Amino acid sequence: MYTQVTPVHARLWHRGFIKLLLAHFFLTSAVYMSMSLLSSGLTSPDGYRLFACLMGCYAVGILLPAPFNNFLIQRFRRNGVCLFSMLLFTAGILGFYLTVRLPMATSSDATWLMVLRGFSGMTSGLAQMVLCGTLIIDVCESHNRSRANLLTAWCGRLGMAAGTAAGLLYPLQGAANPWLVVVGLSLAAFLPVATIHFPFRVPDEVHRVVSLDRFFLVQGRRLFVTALLMSMGVGLLLAATFSAFYVLFFLLGIALSMFASNRWPEQKDNRLSLAVAFLTALLAVFLARGGTALFALSAVLLGRSWNLAGSLLLSLLFRSGDHCQRATAQNTYFLASEWGVSIGLLAGCLLMVSPCIETALVSAAFLFVSSLLLSFFGQPRRM
Repeated sequence: MYTQVTPVHARLWHRGFIKLLLAHFFLTSAVYMSMSLLSSGLTSPDGYRLFACLMGCYAVGILLPAPFNNFLIQRFRRNGVCLFSMLLFTAGILGFYLTVRLPMATSSDATWLMVLRGFSGMTSGLAQMVLCGTLIIDVCESHNRSRANLLTAWCGRLGMAAGTAAGLLYPLQGAANPWLVVVGLSLAAFLPVATIHFPFRVPDEVHRVVSLDRFFLVQGRRLFVTALLMSMGVGLLLAATFSAFYVLFFLLGIALSMFASNRWPEQKDNRLSLAVAFLTALLAVFLARGGTALFALSAVLLGRSWNLAGSLLLSLLFRSGDHCQRATAQNTYFLASEWGVSIGLLAGCLLMVSPCIETALVSAAFLFVSSLLLSFFGQPRRM
């Protein structure tokens, strides 16, 4: 019988790791492409309210399986949990495809969409927590795991922006069945994970059904709040400027932040680096009401600041816990990021009912300032 052994890959970049990165990118792209396709009805106050409800259902869905994450991967094969969740997510996307083919004229259709959105949040959230918090760690040596987790988070942010932009651009190209593209992306995420061999791991002798393990890092609760506020501000600003043009430059900002970075966030000036990221995001808010060039610059700065702040906060979460709590720290950041963006989009859509773009921008600026203050005064001196 196979047993769990330490990976023998001395290098970070090997076939298994690259496959998992691609799987995470495709899965995140599918999640956010489906979100942007559902936003195509944002032409009336009722459309904004419905989309806000859908984002609320998605946020609740992400949280539901998190307390059971450790039990599931102890009770079943961890890659099996991830693959099964991906298949369920694909089934939910097919449900969207069948539902949106008909005009959404009755309240029962809207209710069904909310159920499907909550289901997609639950299945995609579980798949991403297992993939990023467990499988990535399993295929990498201990000295490479920090970089592996940071790269995985980067690919997730790229997938978020790319999927959102694709969903907004697809209707402009006259595509007949964009939901089938989302199904294709979810299957593209499934295949790389299915082709990797994960040795059997003997489960722990005692594992509770509900546990904080691989769910929430208590020592990093202040960092969780900081990441949550930052992501809420990003979601609010994206909702206030919701267009393919802005999201494409937001994607460019994330990419530039990745490729222009010449060092990992392990330096000693984390507090100063976080301040720079939050101030850059604050500048993006003020530029969002400018002309076309300033509008594009705002998106680039927002993407760059979010990627920088996210990497720093994730690195700090790793330091807050013990070495064996790396998966818990990873999932804590994932929940803060996904919850923050979802709540920000929800609040932004409710504010756009009026519409009240200025209120959304002011709220985003307030959240970025709160994150800045919390990073200075709410964190331990040693960061």
